[in-house]
Amino acid sequence: EFLTDKDKLRLLATYLLNHSPGILMILLPLAVLMTAMVTFALLERTNELAAMKASGISLYRISLPALALALGACLFLWAVGEGVVPAASRKAQISRDAIKGVASRGVASTMDVWLFAPGRRELYNYRHYDAKTKKFSGFSAYTLAKNHFRLASRFFAKEASFGSAGTLAYKRGWEWRRDPAAPFEPKPSGALKVGVEQNYFVVPAFLEGQYFSSGDLKKLISELRQKGYPTYQQRVDYYQKFADATAPLVLLVLGLPFAFISGRKG
Repeated sequence: EFLTDKDKLRLLATYLLNHSPGILMILLPLAVLMTAMVTFALLERTNELAAMKASGISLYRISLPALALALGACLFLWAVGEGVVPAASRKAQISRDAIKGVASRGVASTMDVWLFAPGRRELYNYRHYDAKTKKFSGFSAYTLAKNHFRLASRFFAKEASFGSAGTLAYKRGWEWRRDPAAPFEPKPSGALKVGVEQNYFVVPAFLEGQYFSSGDLKKLISELRQKGYPTYQQRVDYYQKFADATAPLVLLVLGLPFAFISGRKG
């Protein structure tokens, strides 16, 4: 998809560059663990640890530099996860949409999403998407006038979900048109042809933790609660911010005993 012209190759390079901080969040805890385990295993195999213990240095004191390294990695991951990863992930998503030839979509959150249709003649908005029930709350479809910079019509539904072939089944809706003969029409239920599939609205998957800092997530949770929306996924993402930052230290504490034992066995 992107090897056919130079423009998309540049987009691919931009995408990979902005996507790499998120990969670093995954690799760094493993790198700290493997570095410490291999180092201490080699020291144990060459009997250098035995010499240190014979000199009165305990294993706790020997492990202190590795623990300090893990603590430094924790602080580094927290700084990267709060200040670099959210902005870089949003830029990576914009590059990915450009590579795929998709119109720009504001899909960083499950709340208050705006996106254009591929032809950019329709503008869609929904207030919340529930991935479990696959239902949209507060779904609006705006049609733009062809020859004027203004709206031609607006459709709104309190609740909507996709059926087959790009058809949106809705409840408690209404439609406004610029036509003065029938400007407003209530629509209790029915189906609306939107011309795109459900994947256009919900792909890529919503990853609040990747796109937002912990402060932004806390604000998002508060806003969702005020509007009566479930916040389970957002709260998990919020606490995962702290779990990801402490992963190097936790993995190292769990792995150090195996490093001292495995060194004798090769």
